[in-house]
Amino acid sequence: MPRVSESSTPKAHAPIAGVQRMTAEAFLRWDHTGIAEWVDGEVSIQAVTNEHQRIVAFLIQFMGLFCRVFKLGVVRSAPYAMRSLTSCIREPDLMFISTANLSGMRPEALDGPADLVVEVVSEESVARDYDEKLSEFEAAGVQEYWLIDPRANRQRAAFYQRTTSGRFQPVRTDDRDVYSSADLPGFRLKLEWLWQSEPEPDALTALAEIIGSTNSPRRCAAGSKQLAKDLAKRGDAASTSMSDALLSNSAASGFTRWPSSSALSEPRAPSATDHVFSAVLGLAFIRPISC
Repeated sequence: MPRVSESSTPKAHAPIAGVQRMTAEAFLRWDHTGIAEWVDGEVSIQAVTNEHQRIVAFLIQFMGLFCRVFKLGVVRSAPYAMRSLTSCIREPDLMFISTANLSGMRPEALDGPADLVVEVVSEESVARDYDEKLSEFEAAGVQEYWLIDPRANRQRAAFYQRTTSGRFQPVRTDDRDVYSSADLPGFRLKLEWLWQSEPEPDALTALAEIIGSTNSPRRCAAGSKQLAKDLAKRGDAASTSMSDALLSNSAASGFTRWPSSSALSEPRAPSATDHVFSAVLGLAFIRPISC
């Protein structure tokens, strides 16, 4: 597939109204607000709701932190585009690009398929998300596709993973309504987090829960040690202090798991591990750690 052109031509400005026609190159240079997609020369503008944005915002924080901690790749959201087929340019609500595929990222779009794509369904996107994109992403080589449908009286999520034959296969959640990703090993998503709006779910607490309950404590220990190294590289007093605390706490107590969310919520005095966990992940969220 041809790579996305990195043209130096200034971005074109166009009004947002209904459906427009333009070339793929013009679309990638088009300076627009909101979510727009290009299919066979036609550009469509898509509306989003508060509920749509709430879910996307949570997943950006949650998945983004997980990817940074374990250095798996990057998470991007619309309007950053994905050009995976010559006939269409999509702006997924969320996509994960693994470190192996970062070379495909261009200023205007990802040149090729993302490893994992997430779409949050709205009233006007049902056919597009459930039918058109399912077929497109399968043909393009996307490894995993999530469909999250928060519409009133329809709350459901569908997950598809690519098989060895190259076809998407639906994957069920477990008996607790928890989905386990294939493309993000160790990443688990509780469906109740998606529908929780009052109060909104906290990405840091969710991360603590899935890492704290992982079946791979060695991987958690490696992640915590890498965080400590990254913090130490910054050189400032606060980062160095947290790095030392993380490493000494791990060595002194045999710490190989992050505390679970239930443990963090118990009515007790916070331990050294609690303080380190909160400080390190809080810093990672506010000031991204280089990968």
